[in-house]
Amino acid sequence: MRQSFDEINGDLLNKMRLQEEKLRSPEIQLAFENEPDQAKRKAFLEARNRYRDAWMKLEREKLENHAINLQSLDPKLNEAVEELETELERVQSTVATLSTIGKVTSILARIVTII
Repeated sequence: MRQSFDEINGDLLNKMRLQEEKLRSPEIQLAFENEPDQAKRKAFLEARNRYRDAWMKLEREKLENHAINLQSLDPKLNEAVEELETELERVQSTVATLSTIGKVTSILARIVTII
């Protein structure tokens, strides 16, 4: 059975909510606290906050009302969210995690701009 756009977006927003929780988890926090490069630690905090802000704005905007504008970016956002999920599970590279957070927030910024 094919999922409706509303269901797909609900699933995506739920994944993003769970990722936002993981970004604030003790495991991720510890990984970045142990990062010797202070600039990377600061970048993580800023990226994590941008992710939260963008995700919350998306929640408020109700994606389902903007399906036509969002369909072109939806696959990229889903892919970026999946990449972030992988990075959060591995917690091997602070640079990769930062990069992936940046990728998701960049796509979110484009979606929010469209809206």
